Amino acid sequence: MPRRLLTTALLLTATLGACASPAPPTQPELTARPAGFATAAEGWRALDDAERARDLLRAQQVMTTLRRDWRRSMTPAQRLRLENLDGDLARIAGRPDEALKHYQRVTRATSKLDLSADRASHTQGARALVGQMILLNEEVASASLSGDPKQLNVDLKAAIGLSRRIHDLGVKARAHRDAYWAQASVVEHARSMDILADLILNIPTPQNIQDNPDAEQLYRDALAGQAQALRDQAARIYKHALEITHDQPDSPWAAHARGRIATVSP
Repeated sequence: MPRRLLTTALLLTATLGACASPAPPTQPELTARPAGFATAAEGWRALDDAERARDLLRAQQVMTTLRRDWRRSMTPAQRLRLENLDGDLARIAGRPDEALKHYQRVTRATSKLDLSADRASHTQGARALVGQMILLNEEVASASLSGDPKQLNVDLKAAIGLSRRIHDLGVKARAHRDAYWAQASVVEHARSMDILADLILNIPTPQNIQDNPDAEQLYRDALAGQAQALRDQAARIYKHALEITHDQPDSPWAAHARGRIATVSP
């Protein structure tokens, strides 16, 4: 068992699936031509309502209308918001490469904002980084670790590398100073610990001990201990997510954190 690599995972710190992210469900493709809005403000309010309701079909309709009728009056932050929504739609539809391109466009546009810049643009910058964290968590969750010791080292190193990238994206997201997306970044970091724990629990037993029940049990117990250490760390990070943003008690991220704390808390 590559203890050094597992220890590296355990030392990932939280300043910031396995369980599903607090993300809206897949919706059918848009088919009908959307009706217009009397004013741009009416359209943006409709988009607010669609996002709150997690109604992706309605959000897609409103986005199409805003781009058709009100593109010239959009602020930079509003354009970034639509780019992020394009990323969300692509991600939920199972097109991660396309989603990443949308999120990265927003990240490039907001990476050098100072703290005196438009707060709405900072919000979209943080949102894009969290979107990338979700994509990476989904990539790790879809991976599998080999029972072959040599290949296991390679697989585990790759999974831990992705987890480190998730942590780094979270640090960048929180630099935008947006409370809602700061909490989201903490939760996604914690979720990466949960996912690593699941991967470790599902490592196949090496062939050379499969016919030795005692050795196999010791091996499974060792994996369970490493996974529990990751679960414990995840619980601490989830608790941190609730502590750093007391003004977001009803967010889907807070609900996710509370649910996981109840499951994995030591």
